[in-house]
Amino acid sequence: MSRIKKIVFAALAAAALTGAAGAVHLDRPVQGSSSVSAGIQSSSAASEVVRLTNSARSQNGYAALVEDGALSDAAAVRAREIAHSFSHTRPSGASFSSALSESGVSYLRAGENIAYGQKSASEVVNAWMNSPDHRANILNSSYSRIGSASVNIDGTLYWVQLFAD
Repeated sequence: MSRIKKIVFAALAAAALTGAAGAVHLDRPVQGSSSVSAGIQSSSAASEVVRLTNSARSQNGYAALVEDGALSDAAAVRAREIAHSFSHTRPSGASFSSALSESGVSYLRAGENIAYGQKSASEVVNAWMNSPDHRANILNSSYSRIGSASVNIDGTLYWVQLFAD
């Protein structure tokens, strides 16, 4: 499956979860739990995703997002999970947002972008910006915070961005 098809698949999964075409957005925390064993995580790649995301927001007239450690912790959990089940639904069947609640993140609205196979932060942010639903998450003016993570499992990079207001 091509990288763009993988991203489109994630956008379609998001649309199925929300019942409408668009990125995954939730209006309140959802409870649930899951655990997945760790891979090798790259904090420098995750920080570069945040930098590139904020650059894209700036180029489109939006304020920068504040990097949130608890959101990044939740993104790291989700990155390990999507290596086993590439979906906005967690392996336990709970919504992605339950990872936010488990990490102590308070929010009214939340969104998630996921991808895998891209070799760099630049490549994944570029792919997300070229996908309408993922781009909508990145440029959503309701969000003020971001968490990002990437994990390398068996030579494949898995990427997650989490957004919250």
